[in-house]
Amino acid sequence: MEGKDRVSGAVWSSGREIACDLVFAGIGASPVCELFTNRGLTVEEGIVVNESLETKLPDIFAAGDVANYLDIIFDKGRRVEHWDNAVSLGHHWAGLVRSDRRPFSHVPYLFSEWFDLSYELWGDSEGEQLRRSLAET
Repeated sequence: MEGKDRVSGAVWSSGREIACDLVFAGIGASPVCELFTNRGLTVEEGIVVNESLETKLPDIFAAGDVANYLDIIFDKGRRVEHWDNAVSLGHHWAGLVRSDRRPFSHVPYLFSEWFDLSYELWGDSEGEQLRRSLAET
């Protein structure tokens, strides 16, 4: 960050400088999974589940912020720390227990509001697409 009494810019690790007057830092969170370790579940950045939210133990499911689910849209494991995802996972689980065995398919979404400012993110927050879109702004 650059600036004396307030931020006036940011310098990326590549050396590129960007003028700005506001900085937002999203640091994330870590799931609390200690209760589930050594119980036969796979715990890797959350409780690992398949596309039907089922753990490797039969009839044991995980949903919400603690679930590291198989994202069938982006073909990778994903754990999202946002209430929209937790609600969507909960709704999907309710369908699963009612015998609707479709895989969970949900475009990751998050938003935040800071006073009169807001932002939204749809899709994959990692990888080349995000770097490319940030570089273009």
